[in-house]
Amino acid sequence: IFKELGLGPKKIDLLCKSNIFHLLDWFVPTSPNIPNKEFVDCSWCKGKFEPIEGTYFSKFSFVYCSTTCLRSHREAGFV
Repeated sequence: IFKELGLGPKKIDLLCKSNIFHLLDWFVPTSPNIPNKEFVDCSWCKGKFEPIEGTYFSKFSFVYCSTTCLRSHREAGFV
């Protein structure tokens, strides 16, 4: 294709080999954006967990890390 455009060997070399890696010299990768994670204490086992929607449970003003903690607290009469 380049020869059909009338480019000489030096121009073809510059386009295809020697200059190709310098095209992105300006690019500086940004540092990864790490979100701050918020942890909550389980009302029953007192363990810390990340409150991801759909993975933790709440009842009344209590927050539980698992169904096991919710069940244990219910069996204790929510005391």
